[in-house]
Amino acid sequence: MGSNLNNFLQKAKDLLTGLETQSLEVILVDAPEPNFEGHKIRLAVNRNPQWYSNYYYSRHATPQKSEFLKALRNIANGIFKDLTYYNEITDLILDQIKNEQSNNIYKQTA
Repeated sequence: MGSNLNNFLQKAKDLLTGLETQSLEVILVDAPEPNFEGHKIRLAVNRNPQWYSNYYYSRHATPQKSEFLKALRNIANGIFKDLTYYNEITDLILDQIKNEQSNNIYKQTA
């Protein structure tokens, strides 16, 4: 049981680190084919981790990233109460662990 909890907490920490270090950053650049003077387009120069983007776009309501980060930080530190995104984050962590285990089994049999 302790090993499973340690794996869970470590995965939460890994996801937290990824989300804190990879953040969406968009800049304005000149349009390649301008339609008017000063025409700019948005260009993403940095993106959120893929798992967070998938989560974000799969929801009907837009999650508040600051609240999501707070909940993920608490889970990574072993705090499991009064969390807005607790169920969603727990499911994400368990899915990540399951996917890694599946990939490891596939690599061993390949």
